[in-house]
Amino acid sequence: MASKGGRWHVPGRPGQALVAYAGAVPRAAWIAAAVVVVVATCGVLLYRSVGPATRANPRFQLTPERLVVQPPPPPWVGRDLREEVMVQGNLVGLNLLERGTVRAVWRAFELNPWVRRVKFVGKRAE
Repeated sequence: MASKGGRWHVPGRPGQALVAYAGAVPRAAWIAAAVVVVVATCGVLLYRSVGPATRANPRFQLTPERLVVQPPPPPWVGRDLREEVMVQGNLVGLNLLERGTVRAVWRAFELNPWVRRVKFVGKRAE
């Protein structure tokens, strides 16, 4: 297509101008946008109906038994380090699905006087 005097001409068709409307949105774009809105709305509604029950499920609650300390503390420590960290770090009732859980566990172990250094804290599926 070549421009002559500000108008676009279609090659092979003399005298016919191709007019483009910058503001026109194709029908397929409107349909795609509508599908995205519907899917997003369904996702939000599903999360609102199922989310609270999922977060309240006991299998997503942090317990001392779910904490794995490697290497294990020496026997002369004399107490359960995991329970001590849970209480001192205010981790009781913490949800494993929430953001910041790993950081809170890291910080709780870091502040415990029996822990020299924290190398890794992570979550894994059981």
